[in-house]
Amino acid sequence: MGLIGFGIGLGLVVLELGLRLAVPMLRPAPRAIEPIGGASAPIRVLCVGDSHTYGLWVKTEESYPARLQAKLSTGPRQFAVLNAGVPGMNSSQLRDTLPDLLDSFAPDVVLLMVGVADFWNRAGAQTKEVRSWRWILRGGEWWDRSRVVKLARLIRFNLRYRSAVRNAGVPIVEHGGLDWKIHGGTHEISGTHEGSFYYPAEEEEVVRRVLRRDLSTMASAIQARGVTLVLMTYAPEVPLYRTINGVYRDVAQQTGLPLIDLGRRLAEWSEPPGQTSAYFPDFHPRPAGYELIATVVAEALPVYVESSRR
Repeated sequence: MGLIGFGIGLGLVVLELGLRLAVPMLRPAPRAIEPIGGASAPIRVLCVGDSHTYGLWVKTEESYPARLQAKLSTGPRQFAVLNAGVPGMNSSQLRDTLPDLLDSFAPDVVLLMVGVADFWNRAGAQTKEVRSWRWILRGGEWWDRSRVVKLARLIRFNLRYRSAVRNAGVPIVEHGGLDWKIHGGTHEISGTHEGSFYYPAEEEEVVRRVLRRDLSTMASAIQARGVTLVLMTYAPEVPLYRTINGVYRDVAQQTGLPLIDLGRRLAEWSEPPGQTSAYFPDFHPRPAGYELIATVVAEALPVYVESSRR
């Protein structure tokens, strides 16, 4: 048994090294962005996340996805920007619902900004996996960096969720109390929040670990579909948000995933006097803040789209 265990372990190490050397050939190439329906069809951009994507406290047309749609409509390419943000959604809930969102709305690009609700909404977070001996046993974040693990996830998602050509509709998000639903496309996706606003300082590392794990899983799901993933930090560069933004920067640096760093691009607006005009007291963006976000994203997004077409 010992020899068998040693052989399996050695085989996994060899496979890991081989995958690291051959990753450019084995990684699924992003689907060349040529929208469903031909060149004249719009490029579908799915914005996923929490209340900062949904547009809490502002009108629907003042959210960043709506403003992004308006800005992109003046360019040479056609875009359809879909807002699937859910107030209070944490990264684990998005991880679990993302395959259905991809299947339902068939996006060409996903803009992902989630994580700050992880501090209070623990629904589906499975924090036991990232605590003490379990975290050490799994190899910490090295588990999520492993090429063997990523390949297994890609195979799983490809077998479970097969790409389909669909003329998906516009997401309609309903929420009230602790329950939420996303209607549209081919699915009705629902969930609930399990919130507690108590987050001791020692929980900050747990939140980081949960978010790293969830981002790794979501990246595998999106890449398995050949969809272009763009990570986004939050615009406020203040406590709690700064913690989450740091995880996004680390993940982008480690994986090479494209990142729109709103926190750094809009850092001056996190300080007075601009802070009061860009954000509400709870740091949700005001209409002026969403205008700033949409401007930065509208400048960066076409670059990633063009690079994916090559």
